[in-house]
Amino acid sequence: MAVSADAAKRVEDFYALGRGSVRVIHNGVPALPAPPRPAARADGGLVIGCVGRLDRVKGHDVLIEALTRLPEARAVIIGAGPEEEALRRQARELGVADRVSLPGWSDQVTERLAEFDIFCHPSRYEGLGLALLEAMRARLPCVATAVGGVPELLDHGRYGVLVPPNDPEALAAALAALAGDPARRTRLAAQARDRVLAEFTTERMAAAYRELWAETLRAPRAPRLRPYPPKP
Repeated sequence: MAVSADAAKRVEDFYALGRGSVRVIHNGVPALPAPPRPAARADGGLVIGCVGRLDRVKGHDVLIEALTRLPEARAVIIGAGPEEEALRRQARELGVADRVSLPGWSDQVTERLAEFDIFCHPSRYEGLGLALLEAMRARLPCVATAVGGVPELLDHGRYGVLVPPNDPEALAAALAALAGDPARRTRLAAQARDRVLAEFTTERMAAAYRELWAETLRAPRAPRLRPYPPKP
């Protein structure tokens, strides 16, 4: 079982299994209401949000570099991990430390999502992207890298903007384009939430697991393996 078609393909390739050998069951999130958005901020600046473990694979350094091309924006990166000091140092060296906030981990992620204008998911690899699912559920327009199962989640760009990984210029361009098009942001945000509620809820995930277990119980029992070489 894998959380995305991409992950399933990797397992099948690694173990030389036939296509379709690994069942795909996408992760899901509870069907919660979208958090209320606060009143308009006094500074009027764009807030780009990101949530995830501060690890190099998550690509937060790419977002910080992209911020140098977005002078009117600031980034809030919620999470904890081994790359925290490196990210702070990078922000200082690039001259954007005053526009990068690293508040640490939060148990109130859903509420914090309401503070963002755009959600950014700059991972270098992702099985599916639970933080991205939560942002879509929160009715946020999303910009994400086309890695792992992310294109499946965003339906190859239909429910969010996809960019190549490790490309701060492309990421900045996508964020700038979305920042300058409020109508598109609103449309993508609504479509993203509808997508999650229709196809990526914990209820659908649980039903898929129940179906898999039922199929497994109905399947003929495999023959017992015998030790080799046979015992004398």
